[in-house]
Order: sequence, then C-alpha cells, then structure tokens
Amino acid sequence: MLITLYFKKSNYLVLAMKVPPKEEFSIREIRPRFNQDVNYTFIELKAMLDKELSQPGAPVVGSVDRDYASLKVPQKVEHYWSPQLSVTFETFDDVTHIRGFYGPKASVWTMLMFFYAIIGFATIFVSIKGLTHRMLNEDSTILWLVPILILGLLSIYAIGYFGKKKGYDQL
Repeated sequence: MLITLYFKKSNYLVLAMKVPPKEEFSIREIRPRFNQDVNYTFIELKAMLDKELSQPGAPVVGSVDRDYASLKVPQKVEHYWSPQLSVTFETFDDVTHIRGFYGPKASVWTMLMFFYAIIGFATIFVSIKGLTHRMLNEDSTILWLVPILILGLLSIYAIGYFGKKKGYDQL
C-alpha cells in the first residue's frame, strides 16, 4: 500500500509511509515529529525517493544517504524560515521503521541555540555573582540584569515561534 508524504500543502511524493497532515501538528511544537512502520526495505524506499526526487519539476529537493533522507523546499521559493524534513530509516527483517521531523535549516537552528546558550550562561553567571554579592552585603545591583536576560530568552523564543509560523505554510 503506497501512501503519500505531505509537504507544501500537496501530496508530492509517493512513498511507503504517511506523514500526518500539517493540521495534526501543533504550531506550538518546535520540531514536529512522526513515526511509521512500513513493509518495505530501506533499499526499496531509497529507490522510490531517488526516483521522485530526480524527476524534473519535483516540488522538493533533497538527498538520500545511508539510512537518512533530507528534503528541503526548492531554492526559488525558499526563505530564511523555510522548513526541512529529516527522515531516518531503521530496517528490521522486512519492516522499516521511519522517523521524521520537520525543523528549520541547520544554520537557523544553530543560531537560535547559540543565542539561547549565551544568554542562558549569562543569566546563570549574573545570578551567581549577584547573589554572592547580596550574601556578602555588598552592592548587588547586577541582579537587575536577570529579568532583562530572561526577557532576552523569551524574545529569542518569540522570534523562533514567529519564524516557525512563517515557514508553517511550506510544511
């Protein structure tokens, strides 16, 4: 039984799996995921993917490597927040377990995690330093930076959320 993989509001790829339509994904999920077991081997799935991706005018571009596939929006319609679909395959006997998740491009994800880490470490450092000064009855005005840093963390989350919302139509 061939089912379709959903991407960009239309069924584009005849495959042996079904990704839930985007209506089933919550906008609150940072990286929506799906799991599916199919009765095909990885070699058969790879052949299907390669065939569909090599056709002219395919609505997605991507590559299939050892037990892994990465599908992206074509460059002509791609924007900064465009999602990509990462799929891994694990074969046991004649059954292949497929795990996939939608997420931002690696550069976007890395940038967001970098800023989260920098502001998170700064928050911890400022908190420790400020509380140490407070316990020693010294000037602890540095603690006023903690709410500002927390607002920075929340603003990075909001940027990621609105970016995901912008790329959501391309799922």
